[in-house]
Amino acid sequence: MLLKRPVKDFDVMVIGDGISFAEKVAEHFHIKTLVVYHNFGTAMLPMGESHDYHKIEFVGARRESYHAESRNPSVEPADLHSDLSRRDFTINAMAMRINKENYGVMIDLFNGKKDLHDTILRTPLDPEETFSDDPLRMMRAIRFASQLQFKIEENTLQGIIKNASRISI
Repeated sequence: MLLKRPVKDFDVMVIGDGISFAEKVAEHFHIKTLVVYHNFGTAMLPMGESHDYHKIEFVGARRESYHAESRNPSVEPADLHSDLSRRDFTINAMAMRINKENYGVMIDLFNGKKDLHDTILRTPLDPEETFSDDPLRMMRAIRFASQLQFKIEENTLQGIIKNASRISI
C-alpha cells in the first residue's frame, strides 16, 4: 500500500485467535467461503470474482522458533512486538491499527517506513538468525531487491552470504 502498487492480499493480525476473529468477520458480512488452516492457525477469506481475486488472511500474533534442520517453525501465541520482530524485512514489519479508537495509526517498531523510502532491505533482527531460521527469506531478499529496485543493506547481505548453504533444507 505504501508503495502505491496494486494489493491483492491483506493480512490481518490480531492479538488472540485469528481463526475465531475471521469467523466473526465472515459471519458479520455474510461471507460463506472461509478457508481455515488449523495447522498454521490462519484463516483466509477470498474476495471478489476469480478474475479479480483478492484475499484477506487472518492470523493471531505469534512467536516462532525453528529447528536447525527444518524451515517449519514451532508456533506459540505472542504479543504485537514479538510478531512484528519475526518478519523477514523491516518493510514487512509494519502494522496499521484498524480498531475504532486508533484507526489508521501506523506501528513501525523497526523503521520500515524509512527503509521503504530509502529503498533498503534489512531484517528487523540479526540477519544471520533471520536467514538461518528460514532460508527462503534469502530468496525473497533477492526477489524484492530485483523487483522493487531496493538495495540490500550490508549486514543483511552478509547474513545471506553466511547462510547460503542453508537454502537446501
